[in-house]
Amino acid sequence: MPIEVEVKLRLPDAAAARTHLLALGAKPLGAGLEEDLFFHHPSRDLAAHDEALRLRRSPYGTELTFKGPRGPGPIKARTELTLQLAAGDDPDAFLLALGFTLGPRVRKLRESYRIDGLTVTLDDVEEAGSFAEVEAMATDAAHGEAQVEALLQRLGWQEWPREPRPYVAIVEARRRSRTVTRA
Repeated sequence: MPIEVEVKLRLPDAAAARTHLLALGAKPLGAGLEEDLFFHHPSRDLAAHDEALRLRRSPYGTELTFKGPRGPGPIKARTELTLQLAAGDDPDAFLLALGFTLGPRVRKLRESYRIDGLTVTLDDVEEAGSFAEVEAMATDAAHGEAQVEALLQRLGWQEWPREPRPYVAIVEARRRSRTVTRA
């Protein structure tokens, strides 16, 4: 099964990061608004098992992704299974008819680049801020981690603050914080 190996970093300056990526030969893959909808399983607490079911809509299409639990270590590595959906498919209605319920929604402006065989994204996440992600898809987590660390070194980003939480957790924490502050 494919394993997503990823490091998420707080992005201090998106313009400088973009310029640096391009200067090192990164190839732009595209940019656009992505909307992620997360679903709750009718009989299994996915979050309690460190799993997620995400429906993503982007300029490139719609996909449904299951993310398995994270492995140990400082770099996030987890099984990721993705289905590309056809235009006109109504996955929301399909999942709701099966008893899934709609969970949190995350929206972000994402720029994607390819460099050294890895994907680097620069994300501006509503209610969360700016981040960079360096990601490898691998069949072996250790090999993927080595690739990610090597690219972080090459980019000079190894000292940037790492963010272990997924965007949905960051957004939900900010929403809870605002609710408590208003009370």
